[in-house]
Amino acid sequence: MRPIRIALVAAVLVPFSMLSAQQPAPAAMHHAAVVTTDVVYGHKAGMALTFDVYRPRTPNGAAVISVLSAGWRSGWDSLQQFQEQPDGSVRMMTAAAIAAAPGVLPSHSYIGLLDKGFTVFAVRHGSSPTFGMADIVADMRRAVRVIKRKAPMYGVDPDRIGLWGGSAGGHLSLLLGTSAEIANANTKDEVEQGPAKFAAIVAYAPPTDLVTQWAHWTQNGPQQFAAVNMSDADRRTVVNQRAKLESMLGPGPAGAGEPRMPAAMSDEDLVNALAQYLDLEPLEKQSLLEQPCLRTRAESLVELLEMKILMAKTPRGSTFAH
Repeated sequence: MRPIRIALVAAVLVPFSMLSAQQPAPAAMHHAAVVTTDVVYGHKAGMALTFDVYRPRTPNGAAVISVLSAGWRSGWDSLQQFQEQPDGSVRMMTAAAIAAAPGVLPSHSYIGLLDKGFTVFAVRHGSSPTFGMADIVADMRRAVRVIKRKAPMYGVDPDRIGLWGGSAGGHLSLLLGTSAEIANANTKDEVEQGPAKFAAIVAYAPPTDLVTQWAHWTQNGPQQFAAVNMSDADRRTVVNQRAKLESMLGPGPAGAGEPRMPAAMSDEDLVNALAQYLDLEPLEKQSLLEQPCLRTRAESLVELLEMKILMAKTPRGSTFAH
């Protein structure tokens, strides 16, 4: 199976438009040929779950799913890059308008993607604290399945779809990419039985050490980022597991009772040897093996442990109605 490709942008936020050597289009040009808003991909808790579609003038058959999440909250106008017109229609913002916008919008511009022919699906999820991490991930996975199912309608190859998010959206991108993708085989909903795999993942400044960052976040109140709150016992588990894994993989002597993992050990043997500490499911082990840039580092396995703890929280309102 071809591995997915994951890129982490930790310190500098680089717009996708900067990744192209093409000459910039005129500032007044509307880079999307069509913008379709509020496409419904599911319903729950009396609300619709929606995404917007930005279609390029010259499609290349590939697409990027933009995770609209800030503090694990997702609003209708999160990273909105279109403007409503007096007649009720919508139009893509110009490059100049996006560049002049406050906040993170300039660094999350879709213009570079659209100019290269990528279709962009901007997906909203149920927001924290009303919904927990299990719900949020379920929303995103359903959106991916719906998009892959509808991809031919938008001129997109379902096997050429990537995932992109920044901050909380980056965390969700990594979580979806490294946790097991398990379809619900018992449901009558054909969408939930479909795949939710990605061809690539890009994460801008994702929070990955939640234990350390939680101490900082709680200075502004424990409910600020409720979706990633772990109990004191869970945080101690993560700290202890990190110490074990670093002892097994690090340059120093192995800790008492902890085996030393040989440097020449294959990736598969390494993941199998470490899986006992994280209680990994078979699909989760396979997910690690498919990602060569993450699978042999202790901190990556600890990140997966953090994600498993968050995902194990009791979900709220996760049943979909269609």
